Amino acid sequence: MAGPECALWRRDAMYSKALAFAGFIARKGPAGVGLKAPSTAT
Repeated sequence: MAGPECALWRRDAMYSKALAFAGFIARKGPAGVGLKAPSTAT
């Protein structure tokens, strides 16, 4: 039985994942779009 806390945990996990991704993009700066071209990422 998936309780409300289960859904909350899943939403929290997605939120933290999105936060980490945003931080990753912010660290890379405008070149963060280099995700499409990883060769230019480094």
